[in-house]
Amino acid sequence: MQRGYANRFSIPMPDRENGAKAFIAAAKDVSELYRLDVKITEHIDHISADFFLQ
Repeated sequence: MQRGYANRFSIPMPDRENGAKAFIAAAKDVSELYRLDVKITEHIDHISADFFLQ
């Protein structure tokens, strides 16, 4: 996988930056509301939120 990501690059889209911040904030809110652990990972081309039961 490292070889696949080594030669990749991305160009950030300014209009999606606010959406990314909103997604992260929503994941944190859900985590607090339902008392779940959350792991937020920012990849090159997407952001993922994995929820875990405590």
